[in-house]
Formats: sequence, structure tokens, C-alpha cells
Amino acid sequence: MLRTRSGNATGLISTKRIRPVAAAVVLGVVLGACGSSTVDLESLGLAVAVDVQAGGEFELVVPSRSDTTIEVVSTPPGVSSSVTEIADGESIRLVLAADPDTPRGSYNVALLVTKDGTEHQLGWPFDVVDPATDTTQP
Repeated sequence: MLRTRSGNATGLISTKRIRPVAAAVVLGVVLGACGSSTVDLESLGLAVAVDVQAGGEFELVVPSRSDTTIEVVSTPPGVSSSVTEIADGESIRLVLAADPDTPRGSYNVALLVTKDGTEHQLGWPFDVVDPATDTTQP
């Protein structure tokens, strides 16, 4: 499930905005992944950059196994992030939020995935973009 929140509005993210595969699939691959300590998504042929509107949030909910944890190691200035376990215990939620005055451009969130006691480093790229204009209002 991919959702964004900007102010009070909540809506689904078009998969066209995530190039070229849905981020949920990629994080699922990472959670089930790799014997190496560093996960290079591009070497897997995957790109998962997302657009985060300045002043808005991007939320990603993915299935999680009980032996896997994800922690945010670092975020760029003007961006906050959190990882929380969902009440069902079988999913996690990653939220990125960009302040309204965050400079537009490309950034990276550093994540640490621990699976079966083995740590995997993951960089998740994203772009901060201008807020969408509501064209449905007169």
C-alpha cells in the first residue's frame, strides 16, 4: 500500500511516480534479501526513487517478518523520517516528511535492515518536489 499525506488530504500514489517498480516490492526484496552486508538496489536492476512534496509526507507500508527490523540511520536536513511497526505485527510503516522550505532536489535516507542478526545497509533515494496544485477547485 502506498499513500501520501499532504495537510489533511490523503491519496494513493500512482506507481508511475515510482521508477520503474513499486517501492513496496523492492523493500520486500530487501527484507528477504541478500547475503552481503550492503544491499545495492541498482545491482539488482531496481530503482525506487520517490517524489516527496515539500510540506508533505510519503508513507510506505510493507510486510515484515518477525526476524527483521528496519532503522533510520540518517536523513538530510529539512527531512524527517520514522519507521514504526503496525499493530498487526506483520507490517512496518516508513514515513518521509519534507519541511515546506526544504530545497528541491535529490536526497537519500540511510536505513539499517537487520535480518536474522545480519545487518544490511540500504540507501533509499527520493526527490523533494514542489507541492502539487489542486486544479479541481474553481
